[in-house]
Order: sequence, then structure tokens, then C-alpha cells
Amino acid sequence: KFFADSKQSSQPVRRKVLDRVFVPTSLKNLLVTGVYGEKTKHVMSKFPLNYVHNSDIDCRRLQYLAYTYEQDLALEKSGEGCTPQIVALMEQRLEESEKCNMLLLLLVVHLEYSLPIHMMESTLEIAKIKKIGEVDCLDLFVLPPCTTLDVCSLLFSATLVDRDDRKEGGIYDHLHLSLSLTMAGLHKTITAQTVNRFPCWGRLSEVEEVRQSRLKCLLASEVVHLMCLVPMFFECIETYPGVAELVSIATRNPNIVDVIADIASRVESRGGEIWEVYHDLASYLLRATDDHVQGRGRGKRPRPPPPPSSHVMSSKS
Repeated sequence: KFFADSKQSSQPVRRKVLDRVFVPTSLKNLLVTGVYGEKTKHVMSKFPLNYVHNSDIDCRRLQYLAYTYEQDLALEKSGEGCTPQIVALMEQRLEESEKCNMLLLLLVVHLEYSLPIHMMESTLEIAKIKKIGEVDCLDLFVLPPCTTLDVCSLLFSATLVDRDDRKEGGIYDHLHLSLSLTMAGLHKTITAQTVNRFPCWGRLSEVEEVRQSRLKCLLASEVVHLMCLVPMFFECIETYPGVAELVSIATRNPNIVDVIADIASRVESRGGEIWEVYHDLASYLLRATDDHVQGRGRGKRPRPPPPPSSHVMSSKS
């Protein structure tokens, strides 16, 4: 206040900035005389004191965040069984980025549509990502939603580092944007549930609503393409509302459950076996979602085959 009043006078008093800032003795040479614990030692062992910001530093930051999440989760789950190996997953991602990107898609869709765990387990087995390295990926699906979203954030941030290094890893531009949009919505919803509030959604323009609807359809279509290899997926469409919603958004057909029931009844009426039902359902869903997937950034892609009979037989047994 003194300097503000002085500014209005005829001879204002100016602040003088010292060339040297006074530092108490207790704050000098903290690397030698400072008091610090194990976490400080851990951070200093992972990051250099002077560095240039590049992709390697970003990877180290993600590894440290993974370590922090794993330590916090270990405290929360003390005495409740083993803790998911988040650090090991991020380390394994350096070698198997495409598998981790597929896991990211499944985790996000699992949170968005509340997909059943037994169906996700079957999907992980058929996609051959139930274990990535020594990490049991199914453990990530049974975590609390906020913790699962933290793991998704780590995996999604790793895709940003890949994009800086011009590595696609199966996450092309429109799919990356769709993931970003979905995770932002999940963050609002889960945070609001944590503090017992309703999520606050801003009003979108008509153009923005159409854009977000298309991106949401793209993510659902990609996952449905994968799910068409999973026999249990077809059994869950009529049973679980979340699975029905996923297929409805992917095909842009609100009556998709009735269409699927009609296809199944027609195959059964002509004496078809269960694997024929799955084959016809997979063919229909692939055709219904193919245009949505192909129209985004990469042109035409080979269509995944319908579920082979070996998977059907194993699921029945």
C-alpha cells in the first residue's frame, strides 16, 4: 500500500530490485545439507538435474507416474490381494505398443458402456492380450473406475509420445480424437460420481453434436470389429444393456437388438447350428460398421474373418 500511495505523489518511491536475493543458510546447498527421504532419492535417480525436454523425458515421466499410481494402489489394497503391475505394463509397452493400444481401446469402452467382465475376459483371450509380458491385463478391468481411468490416461499419454515420434501403433488420427473425447467425458462423469455431484455438460452446437456422434460411432465400430471374433459377444447383446448400446451406436441403428434376434431366428428356422448363427451375425455387423471405420483416415482395410467354429466349440464346452 505504501508504494501504491507513493505513486500518486510528486516524488514517488520506487521499489529497488536487489541483484542478489537473500537465501537463508538452511536453504543453501540443499543437495548436501537438505533433509529428504526415499521418494526424493527415487525422483533424483530417475531424472537428471539439467536436461532437454524430449520424448525420452516424457517416457520417464510416464514411468514415474505409473510408479506413483502403483504405490498408491498398493496402500489402498493392502491386505486385499496383489496389486496390478502398472509399471511393468508401461515398460512392456515399449516393446508391444500395438497390444497396449488395443488394451487401451477395450479399457475405455469397458468404462464407457459398463461391459461385463466375463465377456472382456473372453475378448482378451481371443485377442491374445490377456497377458502382456508378465502383466495380467484382466486385473485392470476389475479396478475401481477412477483407477482404471488413471491407467487409461497413462496409456493414452504414451500414444501422444508415439505420435511425436511419428509412430501410429494402430491409433490413427480420427480414432485418437475419438479416444480423447470419450476419456474427457469419462473423467467428468467419474469425478462427479466421486464427489456425489451431477456432471456439468456445456451446451453443444448442432455441428459439434454431429461431430462427437461420428467420433463416438468410430470408436464403437472399431471395438465391434474386434468383438465379432468373440462368440460370447453375441450372447451378451440381448442380455446386457451396455453391450446393446455399444452395438447400437456402432451401427447407428437403435433397433439393432431386434435385427439381431431376427437374423438368429431365421438361421435357426432353417436348421442352422449355433456357429452358423454367429457367422451370419458377424457378417451383418461387419457390413453395418465397415463404412464407419473405413471412412476415417486410413482408407479400406482387410475385413476381419467371422468367428471360427473352433472358438464356438470351445465356448460351448
